[in-house]
Amino acid sequence: MDNVKKFQDKIVEIVKDYPKDHSISQQVIDAYYATPRHQFIKRYRVSNSDNWIEITNQNLEENLAQLYANNPIAIYGDNDAHKNPEGKQISTVSQQSLVLYMIELLKLEKGHKVFELGAASGFNAALMGQVVGPTGKVVSVEIIKELIQNAQASVKQLGLNHVEIIEGDGGYGYEKEAPYDRVIFTAGANDLPGTFYKQIKKGGRLLIVLKNQGGVATLILFEKKADHFESIQSMLCDFLPVTGQFHVQGLGYKPIGEILSQNKIKPKPVHHTSHWWGGSDEFTFVWLTAGFQSFLSISEPRFQAIRIDNESTTFGLLDVKSKSLVVAKYNELVSYGSTKARDYLLKSLQRWTADGMPGLVNLKVKAYPIDRKIKAGKNQWLTKRKESQFLWSKP
Repeated sequence: MDNVKKFQDKIVEIVKDYPKDHSISQQVIDAYYATPRHQFIKRYRVSNSDNWIEITNQNLEENLAQLYANNPIAIYGDNDAHKNPEGKQISTVSQQSLVLYMIELLKLEKGHKVFELGAASGFNAALMGQVVGPTGKVVSVEIIKELIQNAQASVKQLGLNHVEIIEGDGGYGYEKEAPYDRVIFTAGANDLPGTFYKQIKKGGRLLIVLKNQGGVATLILFEKKADHFESIQSMLCDFLPVTGQFHVQGLGYKPIGEILSQNKIKPKPVHHTSHWWGGSDEFTFVWLTAGFQSFLSISEPRFQAIRIDNESTTFGLLDVKSKSLVVAKYNELVSYGSTKARDYLLKSLQRWTADGMPGLVNLKVKAYPIDRKIKAGKNQWLTKRKESQFLWSKP
């Protein structure tokens, strides 16, 4: 346990260096020390490796460095599933510093009742259970059957009898214990299921990773109002997608060959337009265009995330009507079929620049039930999903 604390100390040093407006409270730090991460991981796979390691008393010591590394750890899923997670059941234990920051955002208090979508190892649920204390309650719903028993046993080992791990589809919430003071999604969702408008108390907090078109994902902290949610803050952040009834296919990267063939567009480019985004290579191009891509994900229905090959991805616009595709490169725009999609992209770029180049993290967002009549005004963008609609606005 002395070695475990040394690794925990390193994580605490990281979060204590956060800026003042991102500081982690002592109660969350205390919960972290009381919840050893290694007790929740019985089997894991190192990134970029096909070898799964079973943790035993004999090899625990030699694996502590990996188990306490500040990065996600795969605990379930086929070896190649992470390369293309579309619709596949995958599970990880998230990056420790991010987990602590997310729990801090919830502003948990003693006696709070919390719902979690996605228990995975049970680590998050246990941390929250430590914070809310025995007078509180944590209900965590996990869809992968193979993870349930381990999560339940790990939580029980720490004596957290007020933390309940349940098998099911977390998209439906858990009405039996509703309403909740706090709700957290630990998987990315394209929609906010309608049940949560009823299962969260007014003034309660909802923390969700919202996935938009093109796979652009944002961690959003919402506050529950009388009949809708309003964002408090947000940051770009991606989680593995939800599975089950609330999984939405086709949001992520699509191979360029598949896009062209499905839309009957000839694979030979018809035009190359020089365009410099400010970066010197493909790597800097990704970061420099992140804000623009996030803006396109809510304002441009033609937006498309594109996979060029196994190593490189980019974005563009697909105009089905004109059978036109434009692909953005770090130094040019490549047009297929016609230049119509390119023209749409350049107009979107002009509009984005005129609006002050906002990214999703610069916008406020409100979530309403889908049956509410909502209309976007000036400097607002409305995205509609099956059960919720999101109104994005410049502050």
